[in-house]
Amino acid sequence: MKLYDINPFLRFASQMRYDLNYDQKPVLVTDCRIFYVLDGTLTIQCSGNLYKLSSGDLFYFNAGSQYTVTAPEGTSLFCLNFDLTQAHREFALPIAPTWQRSQWKTTPVFSDKIENSHFLGSHLHLKNAVYLYDQIEKIITDYISSTVLGQELSSARLKLLLIQLHCTTNHDIPDSIL
Repeated sequence: MKLYDINPFLRFASQMRYDLNYDQKPVLVTDCRIFYVLDGTLTIQCSGNLYKLSSGDLFYFNAGSQYTVTAPEGTSLFCLNFDLTQAHREFALPIAPTWQRSQWKTTPVFSDKIENSHFLGSHLHLKNAVYLYDQIEKIITDYISSTVLGQELSSARLKLLLIQLHCTTNHDIPDSIL
């Protein structure tokens, strides 16, 4: 699949306070995620690396990511959970992360290989991404409108955001999305 083929299915979008029940628990996620820190800090351990996020930072997890998060009480963030395609929209409700390592081998992961976007198959830490705040807020506003058009608009805005993140990481626009 190419970058222009993505048609995100947004499963969950919200502004939320970090839940301390998740603190330092190893997590496997079945879909993609974006965390955007609004206030406070997050420490994420992913793929053997430690990332420290503060207000205005963004972190993208690809489907199948294994990570742990640590944050102080009161940390607030935007959270988006999504698939890169509409293939699994029958799982419309948010899918809880899997904490039991013994279940990780049998947990379904909704990942799609994007041939011309390395970052969509990995993870991304983008510092000082305050210029993305309005876009992410609009995605969430459209998503919570609970209308069919709101869902379509949030999906379209999410696709635009993902292409913008791709361009940020690759410093160019690939010919295949033109």
